[in-house]
Amino acid sequence: MPQLQPGTARIRVKNLCLRTFIGINEDEILNKQDVQINLTILYAAQEAVRDNDIDHALNYRTITKAIIAHVEGNRFALLERLTQELLDLVMTNDSVLYAEVEVDKMNGKVTVKRFLLSHDCGLIINPDGLKNQIEGNIIQGVSRTLLEEVKFDSTGIKTLDWSTYPILRFPDVPEIDIVLINRPEMPALGGGEPSSAPIAAAIAIAIVVWLLHWLYLRSSKERSFVRTGLGGTKVVLGRHTPVNGDTNWNDAMDGFVGQTAAITSLERRCGAVVGAGPFDLSGWA
Repeated sequence: MPQLQPGTARIRVKNLCLRTFIGINEDEILNKQDVQINLTILYAAQEAVRDNDIDHALNYRTITKAIIAHVEGNRFALLERLTQELLDLVMTNDSVLYAEVEVDKMNGKVTVKRFLLSHDCGLIINPDGLKNQIEGNIIQGVSRTLLEEVKFDSTGIKTLDWSTYPILRFPDVPEIDIVLINRPEMPALGGGEPSSAPIAAAIAIAIVVWLLHWLYLRSSKERSFVRTGLGGTKVVLGRHTPVNGDTNWNDAMDGFVGQTAAITSLERRCGAVVGAGPFDLSGWA
């Protein structure tokens, strides 16, 4: 991504969720799939700044509507082709100096990004040890909810090793926030594993809440866009147009105008005592 020059504005359209035909398999040819699009545009905003006139600013809504019409009105075999066509579409606007288009084909994976848990066990004697215990409960609870499964059939158990029994790996461990409620007037009741119990419920509630908002936004006349995280195959392409033949994007930042498209962004928090979120819920629904 080039550095902003004086008088240059940056617009971001985030997490635009659309449905289209994409792929080469029979199921992909017959059924629409969800894709998520992120767009970054740099354009020369000197006139908009000078005149304080919206007519001189880049109309990102017009570009977004063109993207929606192109994606939902066509078929694509490859993500690379779809991404290139969107990039070409954006660059047809004479005001655009640089554009970057990112397209995700959603895969239905659920990823817990952050978990908040409040714990009350009376008098707390060793806060650090208690937090360590709770962190382990959360990680194990997330792993059990999303991944762990013993498979069997009429001949016996089929899950016999770690390759056939998946567990949560370090890259997927969520950010964990713990709030300890210390009650010195109470006896020490122990930390143990009470915090393991509500993990699955918190994740399930977060998924339901997200789906309800997804359905609401899908049915609304205005195409609002939900931050659902990124998943699946990703293609990113970028291109810039030289300004007066100069392609040297330097670090000069004085006087630049930073403009961000006001696209709806939602992060879910669930539960009064136990909270989980935000989530990557790519491809659900």
